[in-house]
Amino acid sequence: MDYLQTDALSVGYNSKTLISKVALSVQRGRIVTLIGPNGSGKSTILKTIIGQIPSISGSVFLDGADMRSRSRGDVARRMAILMTARMDPELMTCRDVVSTGRYPYTGHLGVLRPEDKAIVEQSLRETDALDFADRPFQSISDGQRQRVLLARALCQQPELIVLDEPTSFLDIRYKLELLTILKRMVREEYLAVLMSLHELDLAARVSDTVVCVAGDRIDRVGPPSEIFTPDYIAALYRMETGKYDPCFDSLEFVPDERTNRNLLCRLRRARRPGAADAPGRPRSGEHARHRRAADGVRPDARARHRARRGRFDRKIRSAAPIHDVA
Repeated sequence: MDYLQTDALSVGYNSKTLISKVALSVQRGRIVTLIGPNGSGKSTILKTIIGQIPSISGSVFLDGADMRSRSRGDVARRMAILMTARMDPELMTCRDVVSTGRYPYTGHLGVLRPEDKAIVEQSLRETDALDFADRPFQSISDGQRQRVLLARALCQQPELIVLDEPTSFLDIRYKLELLTILKRMVREEYLAVLMSLHELDLAARVSDTVVCVAGDRIDRVGPPSEIFTPDYIAALYRMETGKYDPCFDSLEFVPDERTNRNLLCRLRRARRPGAADAPGRPRSGEHARHRRAADGVRPDARARHRARRGRFDRKIRSAAPIHDVA
């Protein structure tokens, strides 16, 4: 059964439709990933689904009921959100940040019961964040922050997690760690996951279903084996000078004929005898030395130097001519 489902959903801003007839479904225990070029509308779809921006038309169903019929507290107990925007809470430890995930259960005062504290500890442990739980949130790395925010989402005890570019700001090590934790949570907690990713290699490895967003429409939906083919990825991303390698799930740059001609002309000019010592052109290494010297001078120092030089030139021009004494 679909835990999340959209019906004739149209998304956009200021009553202007960007993508219409968005049909998505996410089951528990599965990961659905949105891919597509920058600006194609992946984040807009996710923000509409979580209610951050209103839909133009259509409906979003959460566990069989229209989300508009559910209270905010009910939605928060069923769906957790991890968006791209950086979170920068002041004077809060990582444990404090994770504890906010219990607010849908604690009431307005936010007082944690012993069972709430136990869930906080368990969430920190499952995301490998216990070692820095008592450090200030502002002092930890971007990869550690994402793990803390994932722990906060898990602390809500949701059945669905929505993530917008969760690997942004992360190096490859933390990307792999985060997605490994996410896969484990899906398997052990039987969660439904809907997310967007830029990295095609990661999307191919972690996704059960891939949704391809092409700017004004959902272009294709299917398993990774059907989506990640050279011809289709090249068409989706409008690649003119590159290709997709399905063996390594990577994009490779392939120069076109014009680029090759330009490179060949540059090589020929560089190989001409005496080209490096041509009049008006600095010899090899000379330009780099001048550039390094110029970069080391502050703009105000350059201005003072020009002013002094201008005064010196004026004095030379105004000086009386020197006559030879016979």
